[in-house]
Amino acid sequence: MPQGAATQFKDVNEITPTGKVERTVYKGVEPKSQVYLKTFGPMEFNRTNRAEFNMLIKLVSIKLRESLREDKSGVYGVGVNGSPKKYPKQGYDIVVSFGCAPDNVELLIKAAIDEIEKIKANGCDEKDLQKIKETALRERESDLKENNFWLAAISQSYLNAEDIIEIENYANIVNGISSEKLKQLANKYLSMDNYARFVLMPEKK
Repeated sequence: MPQGAATQFKDVNEITPTGKVERTVYKGVEPKSQVYLKTFGPMEFNRTNRAEFNMLIKLVSIKLRESLREDKSGVYGVGVNGSPKKYPKQGYDIVVSFGCAPDNVELLIKAAIDEIEKIKANGCDEKDLQKIKETALRERESDLKENNFWLAAISQSYLNAEDIIEIENYANIVNGISSEKLKQLANKYLSMDNYARFVLMPEKK
C-alpha cells in the first residue's frame, strides 16, 4: 500500500447463520473426538465492555477446567476463547473447545453447558471472583512492561477511534466487577439463542 494511503474496510456481507446449528462430521480413524461450542451476537465495542467480557471468559475457563478436566477427568484441556470485534459489524463470539473420547462427547457437552447455566443463574463465589480479578491485574501489570503491548494499544486505539488514555481505567473496571455483574454478562453473552455445536467423530466402521 502506498505511504499515506487511506485504509478502508469493505463489508463483504458474510452472514453467520443465526439460531441453533448442530453438525457432526465423521472423519479419520483415531479414537478421539473434537468438540466446538460457539455462542455469538451483537456487542457494543468499547474498552469497558471488552474488559468485562474478558473477565467473563476467565471465569468460564476456570469453571470448565474444574468440571471437565479435574472432576470428570474427561479432557486433557479445555479452551475458552472470546473475540469482540468492531469490523465489519460490532459483535462477539465465544468458542469452547476440547478433545475427548468419542463415548464421552455427550456427557462432557452437557457438563459444559451445565456449568455455563450455573454462572447464568448464580454468578460466581468470592474465591473465583478474587482469582479472576488478581489474574487480570497481574496480566495487565506484566503487559505494561512490554513494547508489543504498547504497539498494539497505540495502533488499535487509532484504528478504533478510541482515546488511549482510557487504558488507565482498566484497574477500576476490574476491581468494580461483581458476581452479579458476571451473572448479567453470562446471560447476555452466553445466550443459547445463537448457538453452534460442531463435533468431529471417527469414521463409522
